[in-house]
Amino acid sequence: MNTTVRGVGEAYRVLDHPPRPFNLYDPPDQSWLDISPWSQLEEFWWERPSPPDPFSNIAVSRFDDERIGDTLRYTMHLLRMPDMQKELTFRSDDSGRTPRRTFSDTELRAIFKQFAGHDTAGTQDVIWYVEATDGMYRTWSNPIDSTLSGHRLRMQIRRPLGIESPPP
Repeated sequence: MNTTVRGVGEAYRVLDHPPRPFNLYDPPDQSWLDISPWSQLEEFWWERPSPPDPFSNIAVSRFDDERIGDTLRYTMHLLRMPDMQKELTFRSDDSGRTPRRTFSDTELRAIFKQFAGHDTAGTQDVIWYVEATDGMYRTWSNPIDSTLSGHRLRMQIRRPLGIESPPP
């Protein structure tokens, strides 16, 4: 078997190019997330790195003007505190392409039940963070401090007592 490569051109190598670091925005660290029968959609969102990695907008060929860059995909993680033994993951909106994840009241109640084991009134502490990948490399949202990898969130679920109307 011939292991030599012959042709015109220079040898090249693929440089490491993990996605750039990015920040979480909303809900902010140490927020309360009130889940009630009148809850609207809850949106989690974060920064979109721009450019996505150190080698974006690269010319593939000297014979073609086409420029390429990585398409990032985002996965949001919810981690139960304080034991950190249960973790749920969700693709961001638009099949992982948008730096946002929207949850309905029903989805939030199901998440609460998976963490707490029930969906009755109470609170559940979680950490949320985001992973970005270009298919080859991964980067996680910037940590808020040296011990946690995301934003702390206290989920509070309430049940209506009898017939109640939504708050004004």
